[in-house]
Amino acid sequence: MPGPSGGHFSDRQEPSHMNVSGLLKRFDEVDSLRELAEKAEPDLVQTVGAMVEGARPAVVAFLASKLSTPTVVVTGHPHRAEYLVGELAAWLPPAIPVALLPPFESWPHERAPGDRDTLARRQSVVNRLLRENLVVVASVRALLQPVGLPTPGTAPVELRKGSAVQIEELLASLVGSGYEATALVEEAGSFSRRGGIVDVFPIGGPHPVRVELLGSEIESLRVFDPVSQRSTRSRARTRQR
Repeated sequence: MPGPSGGHFSDRQEPSHMNVSGLLKRFDEVDSLRELAEKAEPDLVQTVGAMVEGARPAVVAFLASKLSTPTVVVTGHPHRAEYLVGELAAWLPPAIPVALLPPFESWPHERAPGDRDTLARRQSVVNRLLRENLVVVASVRALLQPVGLPTPGTAPVELRKGSAVQIEELLASLVGSGYEATALVEEAGSFSRRGGIVDVFPIGGPHPVRVELLGSEIESLRVFDPVSQRSTRSRARTRQR
């Protein structure tokens, strides 16, 4: 639905203003909005444009609140998407979270230093779509750029020192969650295996983790530097979303 044009990392958006979602019930008293909401249904593309710009966030929130499925709101420009996320956070009921799908500054054939953080944020939003009734705001550019799709029903992976794990099942779970197998783990959302050692960079996490197995038991979990590949400290557990 086009709106106005133009540790773990958290992509959840905090309202910049007081929450006014209680006002949405008054929208049912407006015939044109009630009829618009009655036509809203999953998999339907609804255009919200022919109205005063300041009213668009409220109308989008009203329509999203009538659906029991995730909603994607599309804007023409990344800056307008950021604006709309803040406005929707104020208008949507607390039970319906809103998240921004950020675009890469570069395209797939290019390499840019900031892409690792953007990748983590994008993958986190996609993973949440499988678990939450989420409103995602994205610019056209953000939607045109590829993103790994987790396997539906794949649960987050939590690893603890001393726990038992089958390495093939672990790798399959990572792939199902949208992780990419690489020779070296340098970016969020990637993993590699060398014998009984699995390196993984959690999506939304600040550091990669080295999982060392002795047979089927996790002998150690160590945070490591993605540049030098050297371990820096131990951990008791880690969670891959």
